[in-house]
Amino acid sequence: MAKARPAVEIVRSPWQGTLLDAASRTREKLRIASPYIKSDAARSVLGVIPNGLPISILTDFHLRSFEAGASDLGAFDLLFDRGAIVRHRDRLHAKIYVFDTEQAIVTSGNLTPSGLSRNVEYGVALRDPGLVERIANEFDSLFSARRQTSSVTSEIMTDARAILEQIPRRDRGTDRRLAAASRRLLEREPETESRVFQSGSETVLAGLTGWKREVFRLLDQPELPERFALEDAYRFEAVLARKFPQNANVKPKIRQTLQYLRDLGLLEFIGRGEYRKLWTS
Repeated sequence: MAKARPAVEIVRSPWQGTLLDAASRTREKLRIASPYIKSDAARSVLGVIPNGLPISILTDFHLRSFEAGASDLGAFDLLFDRGAIVRHRDRLHAKIYVFDTEQAIVTSGNLTPSGLSRNVEYGVALRDPGLVERIANEFDSLFSARRQTSSVTSEIMTDARAILEQIPRRDRGTDRRLAAASRRLLEREPETESRVFQSGSETVLAGLTGWKREVFRLLDQPELPERFALEDAYRFEAVLARKFPQNANVKPKIRQTLQYLRDLGLLEFIGRGEYRKLWTS
């Protein structure tokens, strides 16, 4: 007689085997909340689940995490290829993995090689049906909260890739120093690291087009403070109306573009109509 698995089990590093075992048993839906996601870790999970399995991913998608190497766009390419629905939530810190309503792992580990194997991570695997169902329901509530989350779309992926590809090439000595810093980053994966994109506004401008480029260029003016209000952005209405004379709804377009730049990780919405710039000039 097979021994029943415990309702609660401690999960210690390295825990990739535990994750893949649970994923391989999933038949209805896979839910993952992870601020950082890397290709190798995503590929390992996708390799053990059935094709066509519904996948929901909640992450903290912003340019700084890709610039620093804590996440990579290739992981999201893999997820989208398998039909995953990906949503962004600012300042996500939770790491939750839910397999159908049969098992959940709540841990400190991101879906990255470091989070699965190299870091010292700690968590629990839960198999009590009522508790797992509650976690699944709470994940779904977080995932579907429209005011706090946004979709990671193909357009956002395209613009993020275009911006990241503009980061200037550096000399070999700088490359070696950056490689060492990147290794240190991957070991500690600091969610409290600055979210500010460090490669500068010229890099961003080179990767954007149309309304997104023009609004960003106006926001980058030094006279506009780091924290600004929606009304401050509306002051660009006349300039943008001349630039885009075919658009008769300039203010709604400004709001839409601010939302898009927030989804891309270049603005933070503070609340009460206020934003903060997340890039260096």
